[in-house]
Amino acid sequence: VNLTSDEPSWTVRGLEWDVRFRLVAVAANAKGRSQPARLDDLLFRDPEKRT
Repeated sequence: VNLTSDEPSWTVRGLEWDVRFRLVAVAANAKGRSQPARLDDLLFRDPEKRT
C-alpha cells in the first residue's frame, strides 16, 4: 500500500485476524527517501477469542 499523509498517522482496515504481517514505513521528500522502518511479524488476534 502506498499512502501519503501530512501527519504520521494512518488507518489500515480489512486485515485478517491471526495472520502475520510486515509493516514497512518510509519517508520521502525532495531530498530523498529515508531508510525503511520495519515491524515484522505483526499478529492481530480476534478479540472474541480473548474473552
